[in-house]
Amino acid sequence: MQMFRSIMAAAGASTPFEITNSGDFEQANSEYLSRTQSGDQRLCTFSWWQYVESTGSTLRMVTGSSGESWLYYGANTWPQLSILDGGGAHAYANDGITAGEWRHIVMHVDTENATAADRLILFIDGVEKTYTSGGGISQNDDSSFNDGSTNYIGSSSSGSQNYDGLLSQLYWISGQKLAPSEFGYNDDTGWTAKAFTGTFGANDSYLTFDDSGTIGADSSGNSNTWTDNNTVGQSATVPPYGVYTAPTAATVTKSGDFETTESDSMSRTQSGDQKTWTFSTWIKFESIGAIQGIFSGSGTEASCYIDASNRITLNVHGGATLTCTNTVSSATWHHIVFRYDTTQGAESDRMRCYLDGVLCTKSSGTYVALDYAISKWFDGNTNYIGRHYTAAYYLDGLMSETYAISGQSLSPYAFAYDNGGTWSPKTYTRDFGANDSYLQFTNTGDLGEDTGSGNSNDWTNSGVATSSTIPPSG
Repeated sequence: MQMFRSIMAAAGASTPFEITNSGDFEQANSEYLSRTQSGDQRLCTFSWWQYVESTGSTLRMVTGSSGESWLYYGANTWPQLSILDGGGAHAYANDGITAGEWRHIVMHVDTENATAADRLILFIDGVEKTYTSGGGISQNDDSSFNDGSTNYIGSSSSGSQNYDGLLSQLYWISGQKLAPSEFGYNDDTGWTAKAFTGTFGANDSYLTFDDSGTIGADSSGNSNTWTDNNTVGQSATVPPYGVYTAPTAATVTKSGDFETTESDSMSRTQSGDQKTWTFSTWIKFESIGAIQGIFSGSGTEASCYIDASNRITLNVHGGATLTCTNTVSSATWHHIVFRYDTTQGAESDRMRCYLDGVLCTKSSGTYVALDYAISKWFDGNTNYIGRHYTAAYYLDGLMSETYAISGQSLSPYAFAYDNGGTWSPKTYTRDFGANDSYLQFTNTGDLGEDTGSGNSNDWTNSGVATSSTIPPSG
C-alpha cells in the first residue's frame, strides 16, 4: 500500500504539492458526511480519490437530497450514476474498481448540454467511461445535488448504504464542468493527483481530511464545512501525488532495421528483477499477418510477439498469457510498453500492455500468479530482442528508443507524451538501475551499444542495420 509520495517541483513546475491524509469511512459504523448544500443543480463537477476496502454490498459515494441523484457501487453494477427518478441511471462495467487500489473518479453533471450523452459523464483515472446500460437524461432537468437541502458523502439520503474505505482530495464544484486534468495527470507510474489551480465558487467545497477534529473541514476558503456523522476517521494512507512538469521531446536520430529474411536480432546475458520490469520500444512493422517476436527471455516463460492476427501477446509462464484485442498495422510507428509486476494485488495490474499510450484490452489469457518470480526475462541467461528464444519468429521492421528496465513498473508516460495530438518519444527523466539498458541505435559500428543508460549493458548485434527513419518527434 502506498503511503505517500512527494514529487518536488522541477524547472518550470509549480509549487510542490503534498497530500498528508485521507478520510477513513467505516461501513460497519455507518459513517458519512452531510451538509445543507446549495448551488447549481444542472452543472457541477465532483472529483475524489477512493480506496475501496470491501466489496459485495452497495457503497454510496455522493448523493443529493433524494434518491434521484447519486453515484454508487453495487454488487451487480459497478459503478452506477443516476440523475432524477432513476430514469436516467447509467450503469458501467467494473473497469478498474477493485478493493485495495487507489482510483480517481471525476463525475460531470451537465443537464443543459444539447448532446444527451454529455449530460452525465464518468471518468476513472482520467479516462472517460462508456455506460453499458441506462436511459437518457432529459435536457434542463434539475438534479437534487446543490438543491438547498441536505446532500451526502459516503451514504444514501437516508444515511444507509455506507461507503467502506478511504476518500482523499474530494472536490464538490458547483457551476463548472472541469476536466480530470484539472485534478490529476499521467506521470511515469500512472495517474497521479495534482494541485487544483482553478477558482472556487461560493458554494464549492474541497475536503483534504487534514483536521482530525473536524474531518469535514472545507479547504476551499469558503468554510463550507461538512457535518461528521458517526465519526469518520483519519488515515495517513494517501493516493499518489506530484507536481506536473511539461515533458521534453527526446532527441531521436536513428532506428535499427530488423529483417525477417536475414534472421536479424540482438541478444544479451541479462540479469535483474524477475518480479517487476518494464519493456518499452517503438516499432514500425514492415510486414504483418505472421508471428513476429518483439523480445524474449531465455525460455518459454517470457516472450512478447504479435500473432498472425496482428494482436500483441505476452507469455510469462505456463498458463499465463495476455493476448490483446488491440492490433498493430504496417508502415506506421507504434509505441509498445509492457509492465510486469507480480507484487500487485489486482491480477490485471500484474501484466499490462500499452499501444500508443493506451492500455490494451485483454482478448484472452490468464494473468500471472501473485509474487510469481520465475519469468525468463532478466533471469541471468541469454535474452533476445527481435526474435523468439527458439531462433524463430524474427521481427520484420524498424525498432527505436528501446528500454529494458529492471525493478520498476512504468507507464507509457515515462517514455512518450501527447505532442499536440501525436504520440511522440520524450526524454526519459528517471534514474537507470544497474541492470537497465537503453538502445538508441546510433553507433553504426556497434548498433547494440547501450548508449543511453550509462551502464554499458550492450546487446550483441546479429545483422541489424541502421536506419534514419525515426518515430514522430517534437
